[in-house]
Amino acid sequence: MSGLLAAARDRLFPLGVPLAWRQLAAERKRFLAAVAGVTFAVTLMLFQMGIYVAIFEKVVYPHRALRGDLVLTSRDYLNLYSNGLFTRRRLEQALAVEGVESVAPLWVGSATMRNPVTRQNMRICVFGILPSRNPFALPEVERSLGVLSTTEDVLFDRRGLKEYGPIARLLAERGPVETEIGDRRVVIRGLFSMGGTISSGGHVLAGEEAYFRLVPAHPRNMINVGLVRLRPGVDAALAAERLRAALPRDVTVFTHEAFVAEEKRYWNERSPLAFVFLGTMLVAMTVGAVIVYQVLYTDVSDHIHEYATLKAIGAGDRFFLSLVLQQAVILMACGFVPGTLATALLFAVARSKAVMPAYLTAGNVSLVLVLAFLMCALAGVLALRRLRNADPADVF
Repeated sequence: MSGLLAAARDRLFPLGVPLAWRQLAAERKRFLAAVAGVTFAVTLMLFQMGIYVAIFEKVVYPHRALRGDLVLTSRDYLNLYSNGLFTRRRLEQALAVEGVESVAPLWVGSATMRNPVTRQNMRICVFGILPSRNPFALPEVERSLGVLSTTEDVLFDRRGLKEYGPIARLLAERGPVETEIGDRRVVIRGLFSMGGTISSGGHVLAGEEAYFRLVPAHPRNMINVGLVRLRPGVDAALAAERLRAALPRDVTVFTHEAFVAEEKRYWNERSPLAFVFLGTMLVAMTVGAVIVYQVLYTDVSDHIHEYATLKAIGAGDRFFLSLVLQQAVILMACGFVPGTLATALLFAVARSKAVMPAYLTAGNVSLVLVLAFLMCALAGVLALRRLRNADPADVF
């Protein structure tokens, strides 16, 4: 075994084990402290980037569940849960535009839902639809459209917060679940999968009559969102221009992709998420850089006589810079692997416990790899100042 290890070492390092590794490994506690600092920084950066992306995917769960090549909203539209209303007549006018195949209204309101077990109330988003013009591309909704023709039956989002109650379990054990929404009796007869967003912990889907019973303040002739489906082969961008020309200025026309992008833009500009994300990234890099700097600076100080001897016999700044950069690469590599594994574990927990679509992506991993190297390299270059200011004549 020792012979195999020696052969592998000689193949990897034909000129011997690098000096940078020998110096780092000589002080194990110091080395482990530096690796822990890099691991912490990598984990925090990767986790923040993953959660940041996941939040903006989470806010568009309902948008991605909608089927429609084009989307109509009020000109006062801010986000899906805070939008103006426009008259339902605009959908009928849209049907007359060339290339439009069908239209579907979507009502969006909110009410309090009573947990059937604890009897506690919590706000929930209520979607209203016409079962004959279902705007959702969800197979579970398609299969349950028949139950939405009554004034009491609704479907519940199984991926909503647990505070709404164990609805899925109760349905499996007892059948339809009776509770209250907006102080009115409802019967949950089925489930669908969407997931909560920043603004709402969950969703309920109701037919037209049930919706106006649960959200009585909503004007019947006004809608929140209109979904437009185009005939096969019709260009969405061209059809959007036709609709903008044909409809009054009280509505805004989006392509489906632009509708999703608008929601993300709103939350990016109107919420502190970007600031928190950047702040946390800077904190992670600063903490990691400080720990690595302390370790490398102490290493330089402990070996100042050896470094001074090398300077005296002609070793220049490039040699010492190369040495420090090698140490930076070693620390980055040793801290990056456990940091990435720890983040993958945290993401698995986030997906199962918080229903957050958080994943490691090649782009995020590559970016954090570069940031981790820059962090270690910067700390190493700063630590070199101790050596640059050392005069061999003074040291001896």
